[in-house]
Amino acid sequence: MSVYNVHYPQCRKEVCVHMFLRRRVASLILIISLLLSLCPAAFAEVKLTITSNTRVYAEPDTSSSSYSVKKGWEAILVAYGKGSYSDWARIKNPTTGKIFYIKTRYLSDSGEEAPEEEADISTAYILVDGLYIYKEKSLSSGHVRSLTRGRQVTVYSESDGWAKIEYKGKKGYVPAAALSDEKPSSVKRMYTNKETTAFLSDNSFSAELASFNAGKEVKVYAAEGDWYVVSVPGGAGYIRKSHLQETKYSPEKPEEESVQTTSAYVLVDGLSIYKEKSLSSSRVRSLTRGRQVTVFSESGGWAKIDYKGKQGYVPAAALSDEKPSSIKRMYTNTETCAYLSNTTSSAELASFKAGAEVKVYAAEGDWYIVSVSGGAGYVRKAHLQETKYSPEKPEEESAQTTSAYVLVDGLYIYKEKSLSSSHVRSLTRGRQVTVYSESDGWAKMEYKGKQGYVPVAALSDEKPADVKRMYTNKDTCAYLNTTSSSDELASFKIGEEVKVYAADGDWYVVAVSGGAGYIRASDLSANKVSAGYESVNDSCYVKSDVAKVYIGESSDSAVAFQLGYGTKISVRGLSVDGKWAKIRYNSNDYYMLCSALSNEPVKNDIILADWFNSNINSTFKKGTRATITDVDTGLTWTVVRRGSTNHADVEPISDADTAIMQQAVAGEDGNWTYIRHAVIVTINGKRYAASIYTEPHGDSSVSANDYSGHFCVHFLNSRTHGTDRVDEGHQKMVMKAYNAF
Repeated sequence: MSVYNVHYPQCRKEVCVHMFLRRRVASLILIISLLLSLCPAAFAEVKLTITSNTRVYAEPDTSSSSYSVKKGWEAILVAYGKGSYSDWARIKNPTTGKIFYIKTRYLSDSGEEAPEEEADISTAYILVDGLYIYKEKSLSSGHVRSLTRGRQVTVYSESDGWAKIEYKGKKGYVPAAALSDEKPSSVKRMYTNKETTAFLSDNSFSAELASFNAGKEVKVYAAEGDWYVVSVPGGAGYIRKSHLQETKYSPEKPEEESVQTTSAYVLVDGLSIYKEKSLSSSRVRSLTRGRQVTVFSESGGWAKIDYKGKQGYVPAAALSDEKPSSIKRMYTNTETCAYLSNTTSSAELASFKAGAEVKVYAAEGDWYIVSVSGGAGYVRKAHLQETKYSPEKPEEESAQTTSAYVLVDGLYIYKEKSLSSSHVRSLTRGRQVTVYSESDGWAKMEYKGKQGYVPVAALSDEKPADVKRMYTNKDTCAYLNTTSSSDELASFKIGEEVKVYAADGDWYVVAVSGGAGYIRASDLSANKVSAGYESVNDSCYVKSDVAKVYIGESSDSAVAFQLGYGTKISVRGLSVDGKWAKIRYNSNDYYMLCSALSNEPVKNDIILADWFNSNINSTFKKGTRATITDVDTGLTWTVVRRGSTNHADVEPISDADTAIMQQAVAGEDGNWTYIRHAVIVTINGKRYAASIYTEPHGDSSVSANDYSGHFCVHFLNSRTHGTDRVDEGHQKMVMKAYNAF
């Protein structure tokens, strides 16, 4: 069977330029071929009907830009394709005159469902054992029968990773990966070296067929580029070659529990001892507050304990080294959660509505330890208060009404406050309506006895003036309110024409289907803008120790932040000269030099250096500068070591570095915390696994860095100063950094 592999270019300047030129040539060949193969079917306009919900394309290629169309939409036939394009038709939107391409099987001159066209018939061999023939293009659909490996079948067509086949009169669908032009050879057994997924096609954007834990044995039937064809229940799929190895893989086992035990007191009432590390597992028994228990170990926010011969697990937050004191009752001032550990990345144990009363047993840094059913968890201090909290009630609709004018054409009156709800009727521009109230970007209104909701942006106190046509100068969105934190109503590609009805501060009111929304004025231009970028949708990895991320497409533009080695980013486009990559980071667009990126995961060369039994202490000596990369965000800043013996004390070298560190690892309120963070410390080109917390303490020697003190960097087996002990929290983060990628 034919297999098409798509690989995005290495983000190096020369490779990007090469790929761009190659794609331009390919596009030119496609256009020439199309012109030769398409001819008008008739000069008279022939109207056809779309027979099902589908997409139309800018070119006769499913990888080109596309738009969704609904069943029943009418189009004008321009030409049918010939030769290799015989399954395509060229059509015209009768309203706008725009030209599109569509698969012919979705067209009918009667509006009836058109039968699926079958391409040239061929034969193929079954590559895997126990292959099901499915009724639909889904592993979850019913199956017609199963086939053994090596059977020869008839193949009618292939699309979307599926093949339509027949075997002894039984027709249906199988994953295309499960078929081969040649008789299958021997099966190879391999093992996953990490948690991974089998996909329907040889790209990670296709459907996920099965997931595998690290160390899982899989059957490998064939190799295709960077992928292996493997067995999945009832079919076959693709797994990246880099995720499989020939030898048995054993993930590192957690350290054995220490024989040494400690004692602790139960902090909360009604504490359950669980069989497993989960509040949903069965319970061994319950304990009253103040009981003393034996503690064997702590890991992952759980403690293994024993009480009168009954062993099991309790949340570590439910235990205290000291006898519990009085209970404090407090109230949530917002919707919040109780977490297993004092970090929002740990498991959520319970959720609370604003105004809920909670029992507070202890304080720990920026967190309170509170009661949850059968245990205890952590809630942020900022989310609790001592006085009873009453959430503000929504304003009652005012009896006083006002009038307004409809600003846009084709405005729907919706039953609910949502563009996806059903609508009561539509209104033309300039109609005067009665407005009862406004809230959350919506207006409740009435027109000729029909009541419902419309976006506030679609109404005006004055009769609407002329409509202005403008063009987006970047990929952007229309929002319900004049803030990007409100609901997104529609998205627009760069260069797209929009109707502008009014200006509101830094925003324009623009038309969206069935309503109106706000687009930033800076995202629109009077003249049509050429993107200058080839659209891609792939991931790349930072291959430099430090890579600058710019606000604009120029090294002279402002640097937004820096990303460290190995950071995975989403690439949205490549410049026509192959120099720049447009990236997506934290829901915003930025620019990076292609020379700093690789489209393949970078080599994991992180060093796990023992603080006392390696040369890391002398390598990272006093006065040495290093870059620190936060594993979770990829943000990078520069520090200098100032001293210390049990670990490294460091300071940011400038206020800009402090600002980046704050963006990466500060708490939700922007303050420094004692929360441990996994980081990579780069010294003279070598990368070391480490852990930090950022609460400033002690002396400082760097002036004008907007940081009053220093912070600690821990490595493998380094110790704290206060207790002269290895800190378990830091060591977990060191191992997280070591296994980062």
